[in-house]
Amino acid sequence: MKEIALIGFAQTLFFSLLIVTKKKKEIKDYLIIIFLLFVGAELFYRYLLQVIPESEIKWMTLFDITYWALFGPTILMYIYFTINKVKKVKYLHLLHLIPLFISLFSIKNYYFGNSEYISFIDYFNRSTGITNVALLFWEFCTPLYIVYSLYVLIMHKKSLKEYFSNISKKTLKWLFLLLSYFAIFLLMSYIVMLMRVIFHVEVNFNSLGILPTILTAYVFFIGYYGYKQAGIFFDYPEKKNNILNKQFKIADNKYSKSGLSEIERDELTIKLKKVMETEKPYIEDNLNINMLAKMLNTSINKLSQVINETFDQNFYSFINTHRIEESKQLLKDPENEKYTIISIAYDCGFNSKSSFYNAFKQNTGITPKKYLEQQNIINMQ
Repeated sequence: MKEIALIGFAQTLFFSLLIVTKKKKEIKDYLIIIFLLFVGAELFYRYLLQVIPESEIKWMTLFDITYWALFGPTILMYIYFTINKVKKVKYLHLLHLIPLFISLFSIKNYYFGNSEYISFIDYFNRSTGITNVALLFWEFCTPLYIVYSLYVLIMHKKSLKEYFSNISKKTLKWLFLLLSYFAIFLLMSYIVMLMRVIFHVEVNFNSLGILPTILTAYVFFIGYYGYKQAGIFFDYPEKKNNILNKQFKIADNKYSKSGLSEIERDELTIKLKKVMETEKPYIEDNLNINMLAKMLNTSINKLSQVINETFDQNFYSFINTHRIEESKQLLKDPENEKYTIISIAYDCGFNSKSSFYNAFKQNTGITPKKYLEQQNIINMQ
């Protein structure tokens, strides 16, 4: 079954080459290429373990240590450059190289000490003190990064409704899957380790082809979607832009420094209501808070504060409430009987049938079809 690992390795090279040939590449594209090559390195390493005794591939251990230490940071940085509109790597991002330096330190005795160790596993099991701590850090830094990456995505998903009126194509579900599938691979790997260390049972998933098969399928998934995925970012206010460097503030302190006075808030509220009634910006399906703030000649923070505090809604709910009200007016108008429900939904700013039906039912308690039936009965009377 070792051939499966080679197939997966070949796939990583193919998809990496495919992404390299993309026009207008961004930093995230280079990061997904690096991640693909790391997965390819893992597959190639597992292939070598099947054809060469571990004691004879000591040179590959350095390779293994390097890419394993960088798996987590690469995923995190890929997510960061996918959800943030940042054009260049910052010096602060280089801190994510620390796991690599700690990991290289952990194997110094293996390479430059005595040669009594049969293999790296033997070295790992017999290490003590700070070396053992460093080795454990190397072993578990990637899972820690995966957990933190999931946290970043969850926080990002929560923030979407503060800035976008349509989020159906912005939730990055595939990134959640990317992390989940990799977590499955990690879980299987740690099961093998626990079986060996605690229960002294050898479960060779490599020879069975289970782990290489998981990785090979994973490569196809991230290669295909990594090539297609566009950035889902927005011009957030600077303090919210760097999600990796600063956590979200507690809701109560969210607008403590917005500088919005009570008089200005009342004026902005009146102005907002007038714009929504007369210009109906919500019929633009790609409307975001930045566009609306420019129409009102105000800042994103101030507009967000007014929507949150005055209307007790986030931007997503505020805009979609107006879209639902508009759709209700159109649905009950007899002159619109020639139009389908979904065409009316599109005219009101929704960009998918599912998002319209979900929002309509949440707002009214019934489906658009049921609402239309009720209006037809009323019109007949």
